[in-house]
Amino acid sequence: MTIFRMTALIIALSLGLSACAGMAERRAERRAERALADRSECVAMGFEAGTDTFLLCLDNRNIMRAAKKAERAAKKAERAADDAASEARWEKILGDVE
Repeated sequence: MTIFRMTALIIALSLGLSACAGMAERRAERRAERALADRSECVAMGFEAGTDTFLLCLDNRNIMRAAKKAERAAKKAERAADDAASEARWEKILGDVE
């Protein structure tokens, strides 16, 4: 392997690894922002930080977020099933067109 190829390979691997690290940092930032927003919202609703009810408020916000995520996933799956059914109907009408 020539020096040029080895250098190119090292640069490519470095860029790939730095992109992964950047994604992890962005995920951590989003989690921290979301946690701060949740805490602020619970305080704004009148819950006192450090109490059981405050922790329950935080848990409820996480549960609502998970429910919304599940709902989005279900809708996406439903759209995919509809698309597959539509494609199957068109294949039945048009036959194998490739």
